[in-house]
Amino acid sequence: LLDVQESPYADLAIIQLVVAVLRELVTEAQASYAEQKKWSETALAGILQTVLQEGRHAQLTNRRYLNLFGVAAESMVVGELWQHLAHRLVPAAHPFWPALRVILEEGPLARRISTALAQDSGRDRLAAVYRQLCQCLQEGQLFHA
Repeated sequence: LLDVQESPYADLAIIQLVVAVLRELVTEAQASYAEQKKWSETALAGILQTVLQEGRHAQLTNRRYLNLFGVAAESMVVGELWQHLAHRLVPAAHPFWPALRVILEEGPLARRISTALAQDSGRDRLAAVYRQLCQCLQEGQLFHA
């Protein structure tokens, strides 16, 4: 989720969301500490492995896990969970919301670069995409495919 090579603005937007989620867990807003502690490392590792393999399209099918984040659904795709958390925890007027929207809707930087190169990954196109990426970094903007 964290793309440190894109722009500090994107990094701070992701950090804002992660901190908001962690704050909610620590304050026990959705699940008590006792409920959170019931999760074994093995169970969490299984969820992590699925997400590593399938990315934002990974299907979360454990209702107890989703309940930790205030979601009452039987299942949910990881990308939808992050969108739900962002909409609930980061006000729409927050200065980082535009960056979060790009990341949540278009995916992480690697996916956006792949999308930009999907039709043509030749040397000239690759150079053009990375020039655009450098310009985004210089201007503090997010890259769009």
